[in-house]
Amino acid sequence: MLTIFVFQFFYEDFESPNFPPSNWQNVGTRNTKWVRRTSGVVFGSASAGIQIAQTSSEVGTAILQTPLINLPSVNPYDTIVFSFYYRLPSVGGQFDTRFRSTDTIKVQISTDGNNWNNLIVWDSTTLFTNANNQNKKVQFDVSSYQNLSIYIRWIFIDNTNATVSSNSYFNIDSIFVGIKQGNPPPSYIPIDSIQKAVYPNTDSSIFSGQTITTTGIIAEVGKYNGRGFHIKMKNGGPYSGIYVYTTNIAGYSKGDSVIVSGVVKEYYKYTEITNPNIQVISQNVSFKVDTLITDSISSSSPTTAERYEGVYIFIRKAVIVDASHNYRYTIKNGNLSAYLSKYNVQNLQENDIVSVWGVLVYEFGEYRIYADSVYIHDFPYRLEKINYGYGDGITFKFRKKFNPNSDVKLLFSVSNLNFDTTIFNVDSFQFMIRLNSLERGFYNAVLGIVYNNDTNLIKFRLPYPNGFSCVLINEFDDFPTVEEFIEIKNFCPYKVNIGNLFVKSYSGVNIYTSSVFPNIELEPNGIFVFVYDTFQNNICQRYNLSNCIALPKWTYLNSQQPMVISTEMGFAVDSLWYDSYWGGRHPYTTIRVSKDERGWTRSAWGPSATINGTPGKENDIYITDSDEIVVNKKDLAKGEILHFAFNIKDESDNIYIYLYDDVGRYIDRIYYERNYTTKKGLVFYNTSKLKPGIYLVAITVNGKTRNKVVFRIRPR
Repeated sequence: MLTIFVFQFFYEDFESPNFPPSNWQNVGTRNTKWVRRTSGVVFGSASAGIQIAQTSSEVGTAILQTPLINLPSVNPYDTIVFSFYYRLPSVGGQFDTRFRSTDTIKVQISTDGNNWNNLIVWDSTTLFTNANNQNKKVQFDVSSYQNLSIYIRWIFIDNTNATVSSNSYFNIDSIFVGIKQGNPPPSYIPIDSIQKAVYPNTDSSIFSGQTITTTGIIAEVGKYNGRGFHIKMKNGGPYSGIYVYTTNIAGYSKGDSVIVSGVVKEYYKYTEITNPNIQVISQNVSFKVDTLITDSISSSSPTTAERYEGVYIFIRKAVIVDASHNYRYTIKNGNLSAYLSKYNVQNLQENDIVSVWGVLVYEFGEYRIYADSVYIHDFPYRLEKINYGYGDGITFKFRKKFNPNSDVKLLFSVSNLNFDTTIFNVDSFQFMIRLNSLERGFYNAVLGIVYNNDTNLIKFRLPYPNGFSCVLINEFDDFPTVEEFIEIKNFCPYKVNIGNLFVKSYSGVNIYTSSVFPNIELEPNGIFVFVYDTFQNNICQRYNLSNCIALPKWTYLNSQQPMVISTEMGFAVDSLWYDSYWGGRHPYTTIRVSKDERGWTRSAWGPSATINGTPGKENDIYITDSDEIVVNKKDLAKGEILHFAFNIKDESDNIYIYLYDDVGRYIDRIYYERNYTTKKGLVFYNTSKLKPGIYLVAITVNGKTRNKVVFRIRPR
């Protein structure tokens, strides 16, 4: 297969005299670390080398680690490549066989700098197999790490106590990370072409018996007799769906975008793709649902119905006219009938009014709908679901029949805010209440359902607005093996019991870990610290905190992921998308710098200026209403993250923040915004490029300097 290097986004050849290169790490427990070598090199005038044979005992490790490398996404037929060249150690032109069997060289990859996967493990056997003195290259496909950030490291693990008389080195060079382009897959045949292109006077696809490649979005999995799934074109329409037959449906989900290669087959006139090769290329993809009346899919009009064979459809308010058949219901919408499979469908009764989402399948001489979801249009006694959040409204969904002539009432109260609404329309299967008159806060809510003189009360806690109440995450640290904590603060002007609230952190779309808060009452501005139980003594006792306990079975992933504090009903009290970039990797602790911004916005967070944070205490910097510009600290070591919090109290058009040295010479413009409308901002600045000395930060509004702050960079 023809392959072409499109571009590289990381390369190191060690030609620069600075070693280790910028942002690399050269660490370990061994006295002798990696060095830049100008003899016995692999390419050019220099390589990186590690001393294999020793003049003295050097038991321990020597680690050479790259800086963080950000990987892009790639097409399915492209590859992200990591490669490097190496040269074996030699003495007098011959291979140095003194590399002991107990010694090891490893090449590893990590997304967080703490958890590592081996790419190579070399010992005396594997490293010297078929050894010669030529330069060698190794190459790896790291496409599985696309859209992530990675570190790569080389480790020499020296377990030899013997002392030898001369040195030799294992050298590496020309380290490359980039994209290698492969041949694109065969041209896709659109789903509607497969379904629409038929032999004359038949409904059999002209592609029947041929191997084809197509692409689509999974609309359902396993609804059709527990096997296979249907895929559809994003925008829907006639002929836009097709069935993929496979007995292995594990790992596939509705909303997965897939490439499918397989043989087109007519199975009793139902078009499907068999023996498929399936590749998931993205997840959680939305698609258009075709809304139809059942006239379009009646078994008495197969020519018309063929247009929607295998299509994911929605039918609104069809009537169940026959429920007696063992395998299907007969539903009616308009003048003609259609069939609804009983497979995976709740029990329905005649005269039920239903809305149906599902795929249309032809089998046994009739068209059936295999439902993904069925909704009964009757006002019920039992509450089925509460949806909260959209448009600051709360929606109640119900399910259970009632007599439409009876007196049915909903009574909903939130603190001192009361709603008293009577529902008479049996078609109203959802009931929404707007909450935008509430102040931001935490409430007790009561829903009363009155039906035939019977009342059922449902009580729950209601944070307003959803995901941004006044009980907030104030500070957290996600550094595994050192310390992990999450600090909750009550910004409400009244006491709040946080018992039975729970914290969930996620990895991808799956809940990574979850833990419930114990029964704790927080005073206004009260703080409580929850720690991962392994480190309870390391945090609670170290800071002498009485407002601090451990949460069992709870930890973070030290990578990008969302975290949510929720009520018992699953309403979000506060939410946060965190990653190391928001807080910087040194220190690891991230603090809330603006309690008036939602937790998932980056500007609400900043790195703590205090190493290991301020658990149980006020954070070290806030954007206040009284300060025009502040910095997190005025005495920083070179390379620390400096952040500026600014608060402009009047209208402004243009805002600049400039950096000058101590004699007023311009260095950098670190912030600029035209037509500025918001009042507050937070800017991060990496000081690694600054020399030790005194610096000046000036904020300019509409061409006039408003404020200046002086800080110092000290040598490390």
